[in-house]
Amino acid sequence: MEPRTQLKWFANKMEDVLSANDHKGGWSDVDIVELLENAEIAWQKMELEIGRAREGSGDFIIRRNMAIKKCCDVANFMMMIANNIQDEIVLREQVQKGVEEGP
Repeated sequence: MEPRTQLKWFANKMEDVLSANDHKGGWSDVDIVELLENAEIAWQKMELEIGRAREGSGDFIIRRNMAIKKCCDVANFMMMIANNIQDEIVLREQVQKGVEEGP
């Protein structure tokens, strides 16, 4: 199944934001609770920017682009959390497979 045009667009925006933060390192070693706390902060910032964009304060395009960036921040944290959970699942499956196969 081909991803929707809107999903491709948003995934590219997410990657732009993510790659701009590459200097911070990866997320595989970050605790899920910490990622969730960061996501909550990002959510609050996103709500603020969406509110500003809807109020019409400031430059129309700049405000909306900032709102999109904040949406990407939230989505990236959700992706990081999901990715770490998936890594835990894979690790558990490997352990279970090793136990089932035995020495």
